[in-house]
Amino acid sequence: MTSIRTNNIPVKLLVLLFLIITSVISSNAQEQQVSFDSAGKILVITPQQATLVPLFDEYGEFKEILLFKIDESTFTLEITSLKDGILQRKRVSKNRIEIDTLRARIDRIIYEKSPELGLDQSGRAEFLTYTFIVSLTYYGPMLVLATDPHDLSSGSLIYIMGGAGGFFIPYLITSKSNVTKGASALGINGSAIGIATGYFLYGAIGGWNNLRSSGQYNYQTGQYENGNDSKYRAMIGLSVATGIIGTIAGVTIANKYNISDGDAGVIGSSWAGGLGLAFGAEYISGLLEKDDSKHATASYLLGASALSIYAGTQLARTQHFTRSDASIMVTPAYIAALLPLSIAAIIHPDNVDGKLIVGTTMASYLLGEYIGWQIVKNKDFSESSGIFTGLGTVGGGLIGIGLGIAFDREYRSVSLFGVLGATAGYALMVNSFSEDAAAEAKSHSSLRWDVSPIGLAMIASGNNNSGKMTIPIGSVQWKF
Repeated sequence: MTSIRTNNIPVKLLVLLFLIITSVISSNAQEQQVSFDSAGKILVITPQQATLVPLFDEYGEFKEILLFKIDESTFTLEITSLKDGILQRKRVSKNRIEIDTLRARIDRIIYEKSPELGLDQSGRAEFLTYTFIVSLTYYGPMLVLATDPHDLSSGSLIYIMGGAGGFFIPYLITSKSNVTKGASALGINGSAIGIATGYFLYGAIGGWNNLRSSGQYNYQTGQYENGNDSKYRAMIGLSVATGIIGTIAGVTIANKYNISDGDAGVIGSSWAGGLGLAFGAEYISGLLEKDDSKHATASYLLGASALSIYAGTQLARTQHFTRSDASIMVTPAYIAALLPLSIAAIIHPDNVDGKLIVGTTMASYLLGEYIGWQIVKNKDFSESSGIFTGLGTVGGGLIGIGLGIAFDREYRSVSLFGVLGATAGYALMVNSFSEDAAAEAKSHSSLRWDVSPIGLAMIASGNNNSGKMTIPIGSVQWKF
């Protein structure tokens, strides 16, 4: 049998030309910070990570070490040190084999000696701060009311233990657990959702009828009679329990499904907005005014709460959301919801139709939600952008209120001036950051591809005659 061997010169020339072009592009590419471990958790090495410091003894005393990826085979260690009060940086080139070896050693140390280093606890400080505050302001006082202590010392002890437990108990539980920024945000939202769910559950099961938190004065006997507040105490006790459950559920779900803080923000704002719309619909329908509809009202609100959470979850899947995206998206809805009230204050009708005001407020809120969605669509606003936008919105509103007070001595238009000022402040800030936010969003594109120069070089050199390619020429990733 005779075999014919040909060399396709034009194909080789095209491959070599492609190699030259990609090498030029790679030389101009930006460095990308990467992790020191294979799990992607350790992005910086500091002296506090005692078990890892010996791996970097050759660099002496350092303040921090970062790792950057130049291309698939070239990396750079950036060592920052402090000498004689002067900050210094040194860069050391590393190849793929050296970095793979370093990562293997770090992974082994994490597994054998320091498993806590592999944890992502970026949201733990925020989470513990919130649980402590909410325990002091809600769980502690509600526990006192629910247990109904008979003397001041017992009530004080319950409050102090409940408030302090809001820090120490979560602190101990999360000491060896992942608490990402997303877990913190969803845990915080889960606490609020859980507290409200407790009230709704009690109303759906036991009803909100005849709830009395205290006694009342009997004018016939001239004496103050103690009321039967057992139902009330049971309801608030249930809200404490469901609030804690909601917090734990939020953290657990976020860790399991890798929910970001931006996604958690979208879910939380969707829940709050949906619940407000549900209350508005109840008021317009007149069901809130009927005593015999308390069970149905509570059940309805439970369903609306669940539906709002589901809608927020689906919205969070439509694109990549940062925490600032969530806040910037919902801000126009809050501003728009105040517009009908501001206009009503100017018109000042003799008989205010509450249902008309509530209905127009709901419509304005939905319009604001749509505007907010269009603003953040295909954009990723940075954390600082969200903070500046919030401050700009509040600042603009205060300026508007000041102008309203100056020009309107009857103060009827003060609220409208405030709304217009907040709108102007919001628009100014968003316009300042929109271009950068759109550019940042492109970095989260769902399509990613990489080309292997080694694989292309093998084709060009003709070393793949066996037809068995052991090195891929490229890869494509599609996120969906």
